[in-house]
Amino acid sequence: MAEGHMYEGDLLSAVVKRSPDVREEWPELRAELVGILSELGELPSFFLPEVRSTARELLSPGPRPGTGTGTGTG
Repeated sequence: MAEGHMYEGDLLSAVVKRSPDVREEWPELRAELVGILSELGELPSFFLPEVRSTARELLSPGPRPGTGTGTGTG
């Protein structure tokens, strides 16, 4: 499904860079993204700095901005 002329990690980077509003509107998709990032163990070296920053925020156990709840996957 995700074929085309892309480099390794382009699709994952694009999903991570989506607006935080999308993740708030679709918490089940956010949880799935957090699960995928968690399974990687460490963040890929090809992630750009802004993607790394967002991924770290998603993986942090602290409260999500504006929600008062942790990231959690369940």
